[in-house]
Amino acid sequence: MKNLQIALDDESVRTLDELARELHKTRTALVREAIQEWIDRKQVQEFEAAWIRAAQQDQPDEDLAQAWIAAESWESS
Repeated sequence: MKNLQIALDDESVRTLDELARELHKTRTALVREAIQEWIDRKQVQEFEAAWIRAAQQDQPDEDLAQAWIAAESWESS
């Protein structure tokens, strides 16, 4: 792992500290989780955008279709 230094406003730090206490986690753990969730959402958005582009072009992409089906079945589990 790499260490990063970030600057946060005072209110964000207070909120982060409160959540860390409530959840029995460190600031670092909360920030790491938040970043990972953002990355995951970004990847889903990119996947959906690619799916929409493929659908708009009306040229089925079998690999993309299979990935979409797999993603949907995973979410419904």
